[in-house]
Amino acid sequence: MKKFFKWTALSIVGLLVVAVAGFLIWTQFTYGPTDEATQYAEEGKVVDNRLEFGDTTSEVGIILYPGAKVEKEAYAYYGTRLAEEGYSVASTQLRH
Repeated sequence: MKKFFKWTALSIVGLLVVAVAGFLIWTQFTYGPTDEATQYAEEGKVVDNRLEFGDTTSEVGIILYPGAKVEKEAYAYYGTRLAEEGYSVASTQLRH
């Protein structure tokens, strides 16, 4: 009976180690911009932690908050297209 509890405890500890290691590895990966989006990102200007497009004196502004694990440059295509329509656009991340 002692052998059963020993192997059960070791199995649980092993599963926890694998789960924690997998989670830590997963948190290190983000979804970056494509090559095309990177070209569009070069058209914008970086201010603080924002990527801005268009005229900042526009009466209408749009803020693009990237999804989880997505870099702000991935939304550069949408930012340039909206700026062409006359909007002031900022793509930002909430990380500090």
